[in-house]
Parts: sequence; structure tokens; C-alpha cells
Amino acid sequence: MRSLIKILILIITLGISDYTFAKVETDTITTWRMTKDSELLIESNHFNSKIYAVELNIVEKYEYLNISVFYDFNSDTINRKIKFIDDKKTIAEFEDDNNSRLPFKLPKKEIDKISSGVLNKPIAIVYNDSISENGILIGFVIFTKEQ
Repeated sequence: MRSLIKILILIITLGISDYTFAKVETDTITTWRMTKDSELLIESNHFNSKIYAVELNIVEKYEYLNISVFYDFNSDTINRKIKFIDDKKTIAEFEDDNNSRLPFKLPKKEIDKISSGVLNKPIAIVYNDSISENGILIGFVIFTKEQ
């Protein structure tokens, strides 16, 4: 009987210590998307990590190119940057301080300023913030001019 009680106490002690001191890891997936107003152009995440290239006709009418990066563990106001890169050279950079869950809105008039000099070339779009300091390659955009 005593040995049974000792075994029971040992099992309970191990169970409590495992429960109390166990390391809990969270599984998060950072996702991103790029839209032209509400039209989805690119959507990916760190799990599937597909890199897309989309054509964007500069003649088309739209208000904003929106880039959203979603961290399920963060909803703070953070400093965010978007870079447009052509052959390792930054051709445009945009910055704002906003809630991390809100889209980064790039007005069409700002996009038009950079697109004319780089028509029909793949331009990398890279997102940076304090969480993703090394940057996230959102995808490539190829600016076209079709009537």
C-alpha cells in the first residue's frame, strides 16, 4: 500500500511539474497580400512562400495599391517601410507609422511617379518593420502601359 501511495505521489508530482514548467511555443504564420483597391493581386505567407509577379497597367484607374502584412500576435502601432527595388537599387521608399493590422496604402499618384521609368521590368516590393527587420519580399510588379 505504501509503495502504491509513493508511486501515486511521484506521478502527481511529475504531472504538476510538467504542466507548470513546460515550454509553450506559439505557432504563428506571417501572411501578406497586395491589392489594387479591393482586387487581390498577391497573397502568400511564410509557410508556402510563393513569390508572385503581377502586371500593373498604369493606365488603369484605381485609388490605392494596398500592402497588408498580418502578424497574429501583434496589433501595435509600428513604423513600416515599403521599398520598390530595381536591380538592387531602391527606386522608391514609403514609410508610415500605423497599426500593424491596417493596410499600408500607396496612392496611385505616388505609384505613377515611379512607374514611368521602369516600364516592363520586374520591380521587387519589399516590406520592413521592427518585427521583420530583414524584410519580406511581397512579390514583383511589372508596370505596363496598355490602352
